[in-house]
Amino acid sequence: MGRTSLAIACALATSLAPLVPAGPAVASSAVIAKPDPGTGEVEGSSFVPGSFPNEEAEVLDLTNQERRKAGCQALRAEDTLHSSALEQSRYMAASQNLSHEGPGNSQPDDRMEEAGYDTSQGWGENVAYGQDTPDEVMDSWMKSTPHRKNILNCDFKALGVGVARAIDGNLYWTQNFGGQ
Repeated sequence: MGRTSLAIACALATSLAPLVPAGPAVASSAVIAKPDPGTGEVEGSSFVPGSFPNEEAEVLDLTNQERRKAGCQALRAEDTLHSSALEQSRYMAASQNLSHEGPGNSQPDDRMEEAGYDTSQGWGENVAYGQDTPDEVMDSWMKSTPHRKNILNCDFKALGVGVARAIDGNLYWTQNFGGQ
């Protein structure tokens, strides 16, 4: 019997001409360890140390392939967006909770700004967990209207991708989009 891949994801975006309404669109998921609201620390759980630069680069490449098919310009890799995306993926993996809310109840634009990215020209975030490969996560996102709209929003110019593994083995994925 084959392994069933989880296909849970959610999207959030805002821009000068938003394609996706601002506000959380959070899929339900089980919370294994709840983060402390004051510090964002997760007691009794942790992500598995390691990095996924090849997977992150492949998600960027696959995103740009989809954008080219739709007539959008390719997104450039942006270090500050990568930093905020990686922070969110690690936070979700540590808490084993899919959410746009991050450490200390932070929101995606807060984390992007804190990392040094100016969100005044718009931003978006896609998150997912349970997919084992970049192809699987992109397939999940492209089959979901809000995620697809973020990926194919021609107003976005930059992307950061973060991937982290939870102690249960699931990968948590984040795409942070920027409008400049």
